[in-house]
Amino acid sequence: MTGNSKTDGRSALQADHATRQTPAHVRLSEVVVLAGMVRPTPLSTAVARSLLDLPVATGLSLLQLWQQQAGTLAAALGVKALCIRVIVDSASTPPQTTGDGPVHVRIDRDPQPLRGTAGVLRDIYAGGDADEHLLLIHGPQLPLTPLAGLVDQMASLRADVAVVCHDNGLPSGLMLIRRRVLDQVGPVGFIDLKEQAMPEIAKRCNVAVVRQSEPSTIPIRTREDYIHALRLFALLQRNGGRIQHSPFEESWRTAFAVVEEGAKVVKSARLHDSVILRGAVVERDAIVAGSVIGPGAVVRAGRRAVNEVVGRGKKVSA
Repeated sequence: MTGNSKTDGRSALQADHATRQTPAHVRLSEVVVLAGMVRPTPLSTAVARSLLDLPVATGLSLLQLWQQQAGTLAAALGVKALCIRVIVDSASTPPQTTGDGPVHVRIDRDPQPLRGTAGVLRDIYAGGDADEHLLLIHGPQLPLTPLAGLVDQMASLRADVAVVCHDNGLPSGLMLIRRRVLDQVGPVGFIDLKEQAMPEIAKRCNVAVVRQSEPSTIPIRTREDYIHALRLFALLQRNGGRIQHSPFEESWRTAFAVVEEGAKVVKSARLHDSVILRGAVVERDAIVAGSVIGPGAVVRAGRRAVNEVVGRGKKVSA
């Protein structure tokens, strides 16, 4: 891989910082979220919705946050409208779409079963304008860095494929790819993008890497992922958009408590780094820490839910 670029590690979601980023000339076709799941997880089962519909703050879902980021990106690119296409498999729950505005959301099912991520992308996008780009987001992820700045760094490499990676060598799940690259993916069979298609693509195309010392996104698959992501997101907001690491950081201090409209939480209940979804009930003097309380779940008076996911119809009464 060639064309490495390294950021200074700063992460921000502040609007003024994001709008100062002007992506290098790139013809962006769509933002694509690959949101299919191989199998349900305890988190997805308990919340009974797409993980993209999970709240990241009161009144703001993960998908709405991506819409905000894509809106800033569209403004930086000088385009009036931009589409986020969410691709789910036939068994997954699709997210709810939220308004149009400058960024609208389109939901698509995999056109063919058992095609893998590369196969699905090839089926949808092959044969289009060869020099247009797609911005790929692999699975539900929470952005920690302005999208416009990341696209600027990727586009400036002028590669066929640009990937954001962290200093530990792990990819972030963000990729900028020219549509003509997908023409090289086979028309039949299961083909995964990262493990099967990319090694072959790298032999024929220019694949470049943008390296960052701090995470640009955090994947959300499990309760642990989700709580960690929301804690970082809350600390970013509090610290003016910068990740600040301290050996003396006290994790016992509450960073966030998200209560969706439609949830019932009695005033005397105590919430620490937890999410209470609509339809859930937390009774008096209950304690909820590091947990996700799903719709229809109840934490009884005086009881504790610690580091767990409480799903539909479950009651914490012991």
